[in-house]
Amino acid sequence: MKYTAKINQATTQLWHNLQESKRRLATPRAMIDFETRCDIDIKKSGAFVYSNHESCEVLMMSYCLTNEPQDTKLWTFDQPPPQELLDFVARGNQLNAFNSYFEFCIWQNVCVPKLNWVELTGMQQILDVGDKCKALALPSNLEDAAQSMDIANLKDTRGKALIRKFCQPKRNGEYNNPLSLSNSVDWETFKTYCIRDTKAQLELDNILPDLSPKEQLVAWFTDELNWRGLHVDTYAAQAALELSDKIKVKYNAEASKLSGRLFEKCTQRAKVKQWLRGKGVVMPDMQAPTIAKWLRKDNLPSTVRRMLELYQITGSTSVAKYKAMLLMTDPKTRRVHELLNYHKARTGRWGGKGIQIQNFPRPTLPKSTNYGDVLTLIKRGKVSAIEKFAKQAKVTPMVVLVSALRSCITPVWENEFKSADYSAIEARVLLWVAQDQRALDIFRRGEDLYLDMASGIYNIPVEKLSKDSPERFMGKTAILGCGYGVGGAAFAKQVEDMSGVKLLLVEAKSTVTKYRQRFPKVVQLWRDMEKLAVHCVRTGRATSHDTGVTFYMDRFGSKSFLMCKLPSGHTLGYPNPKLRTADTSWSDKKSELTYEGLDSYTHKWTNLKTYGGKLVENIVQAIARDLLVYGMLLLDAVGYNIIMSVHDEVVSEDDEGFGSLEELEALLCHLPKWAVDMPVASEGWVGDRYRK
Repeated sequence: MKYTAKINQATTQLWHNLQESKRRLATPRAMIDFETRCDIDIKKSGAFVYSNHESCEVLMMSYCLTNEPQDTKLWTFDQPPPQELLDFVARGNQLNAFNSYFEFCIWQNVCVPKLNWVELTGMQQILDVGDKCKALALPSNLEDAAQSMDIANLKDTRGKALIRKFCQPKRNGEYNNPLSLSNSVDWETFKTYCIRDTKAQLELDNILPDLSPKEQLVAWFTDELNWRGLHVDTYAAQAALELSDKIKVKYNAEASKLSGRLFEKCTQRAKVKQWLRGKGVVMPDMQAPTIAKWLRKDNLPSTVRRMLELYQITGSTSVAKYKAMLLMTDPKTRRVHELLNYHKARTGRWGGKGIQIQNFPRPTLPKSTNYGDVLTLIKRGKVSAIEKFAKQAKVTPMVVLVSALRSCITPVWENEFKSADYSAIEARVLLWVAQDQRALDIFRRGEDLYLDMASGIYNIPVEKLSKDSPERFMGKTAILGCGYGVGGAAFAKQVEDMSGVKLLLVEAKSTVTKYRQRFPKVVQLWRDMEKLAVHCVRTGRATSHDTGVTFYMDRFGSKSFLMCKLPSGHTLGYPNPKLRTADTSWSDKKSELTYEGLDSYTHKWTNLKTYGGKLVENIVQAIARDLLVYGMLLLDAVGYNIIMSVHDEVVSEDDEGFGSLEELEALLCHLPKWAVDMPVASEGWVGDRYRK
């Protein structure tokens, strides 16, 4: 194998990193919690830019050296340095916090340069109680996490008002003086609030298990990526923002004129709907998918079509990401930080933070587009030039700006981006867990699984199909959409949401049926996982699947958890699992599994239900994440400067001449021992601007 030596070097270094993780997890730790103030809004700027701002200062810090809540102490800005804590850190011990990235930024960027505190040796010298919560699928904020675990010492909810009073500037830019006699009562209350914060954190930390050494490496690595950040072409971002304002002014004026001056701007949604009703068009809502759906109609009156186009153009919210980019960019380095949220999903997958790069809209300009030329055009700031380009590309001017978002992310001078993205990783992992060797062999032979599925749907021999065949689209959609027990109606909605193609219900049901017939082992996997999970909750006994997935019950504090251990050793948590009797569509009754979690629609902590297909989805996505993490840690171990991950993609910013794309892909696709027989592949690129 061409890169055997490099892979051996990476795995050896990763082993040493794991030993260091074990050592640090066994090292004494001190809980800390800062209260700070600054002229800028941390929600808009992020902790890195906030902590580097010249006005940022620490008001107080509560801390505990013993892990016993009653031993919590308080330091305030008008006191001498907390020498016992500084000595504790200087001896190489660990700090601990809830949302430790903020504490790390404040310590390194404020306390070290301004207060002459001892410098931390790196991100690895601080642990995060919040990460422990997220790894068990508990709420990611302190108050809700404490409440979900029935902790009596809840965070003091009055703190929000005190933060506004002491940590945020007044309208005149000045701050309330915490030492003035008129503020003395509130200041004492604020100090109590800070101490209670640390006590609540300690309660959680003492109840919840530490991350495994492997997961702790992932948590530190996440914070390291957030610290490194991405370099931004701020000139292009500023020009795009200014150009979007000019476009909105022009097109709002056209919409106003078209409406007979009924409204001035398309943001006056009720009046836009009123005008449309007057033209005989009753819109159910004015959301982007609805507007796009109506614009696909062939029989719209020309004036209505134009109004909807104008509304669509002026209502584009994605251009606001340019503003977020600029607010979160460090003015000294022109890098934007805090992109990833560790274990945001139950599966361990990262969520987005800050500019939410995971949610950047997909570019819709022609594939041959040179985005360097597009940004040059944007920097000129001429609406007419963008309109001309947009007309040639058959898109709107706002689509041009939105499509150029990724291109504003660039390497610094004499660096380059290397990027690799796993190919159909979820489909590969699903079939591996289901032990479907027929399907896995298709990947091993380098053939197209989507064409195989299309052959089954349309009863056409695979050899008569190609990647350009129209049937491949439905084959791909079925592979991506039917693997987790979806029904016909839900599949039809998926297809329409993804592509705008509207399937008849009978077509959707037929496709779902043919998927299940072609992959019976996947269907059996749904049944097996549900049966194992239900049996585990009912009996309290561990149950295992042939692929190395194990369900077992555990208890932390007063709360029970259904745990799902994956072949990698990574565990998924389902808090407070219960069984209830539910009716089935075939007029029978079955045991239905529920657990506590965050409802994605109401955003409230409540009881959720799950089933075989959903459990399999969690398992598959978690295993795919574990493969990605392993590959990224290997790359990091041999010096690749990983700066971000978007879904199944890894991006590295390296000196020109360092490594190679081929080497990067070899390391990313190198499999851990527990997955050596999985057929994994990736596709990559090298360039001077980020792209999709």
